Amino acid sequence: MRMLKVSKGKNPSRNALIIFSTMLFPESELLRKQYISILVSANLLQEAKKNNQELISIDDVFLDEVIEAPSRDDINKLKKSAISAGIIAGELLAYMYILNITGVDEPSLGKALYIAGKVNKTRKRTGGRIFPSSEKQLRKYWTDYKSVAHIWGALLLLDEFQGIEIAESLEPILEQSYLSLAKILGDFGEEFIPLRTNPPKPILDVDIWHIPPEYLCDDYHFQIDQMPKYVKDLLSTYHH
Repeated sequence: MRMLKVSKGKNPSRNALIIFSTMLFPESELLRKQYISILVSANLLQEAKKNNQELISIDDVFLDEVIEAPSRDDINKLKKSAISAGIIAGELLAYMYILNITGVDEPSLGKALYIAGKVNKTRKRTGGRIFPSSEKQLRKYWTDYKSVAHIWGALLLLDEFQGIEIAESLEPILEQSYLSLAKILGDFGEEFIPLRTNPPKPILDVDIWHIPPEYLCDDYHFQIDQMPKYVKDLLSTYHH
C-alpha cells in the first residue's frame, strides 16, 4: 500500500508540496523530487533577493536534484499537462461516485466518459490547459492518473465542478475536509465494481496513494442531495 509521505510534525508548506507533487507525478519519484527542488530553490532565491542576500545555503542532495532537474519551463509544461490529466481522472471518479450515491441505474466508467466527453466539447480553456473530449484520450488520462484520481476528485467535488484552479499556495490541500473526502473517494473506488465488468474488478484496480490517518476526520460526511442538473440532462441522452 502506498502512503503519502507527509506528517503533521513537518513543515505544512513542505507537506502540501509533497501531496501536490504526487498528484502531478504519481508514478515518478524522480519527477516529484525534481519538482519540489525547483520550487523550493526558486523560493529560496526569491527570499534571498528580497533580503539582499548574495548567497543561499542548500545541502548536496538537494543541489544534485536541482542540477539534474528539467528546466523550469520544461517542468511547468509537464505540470500543465499533468493538471489537465489529473482533473480528468478526478472528474471521472467523481462522476461515478455521484451516479452511484444518487441511485443511477448501473453506474459505470462508460457513463462517466460520456459525461466528461460532452462537457469537454464546450469547456473553456483555463490556464492554457486543453481538456480532451475523445474517449481514447480520456481513457488514457484515467489510466495514467487512476492512482490519484480520488485526490483530484475531492478538489472537484468540493468546488462543485466550477473549473477548479489550483492556487500556488496549495492551502486547500492540507484541509482535513478535503483529505477526508479524498479517502471517501478512494475507498469507493477500491470497493465499487460496476456491473458487466469482465473480469469483475473495482474501478480503482491499482495501488492508489493513501491518506495518512492523522490528516483525516473520523466523523466527516460528504452530502450530495441530488445529481447536478447538467449531469442528469447528459445522462438522458446516453445510450449503450
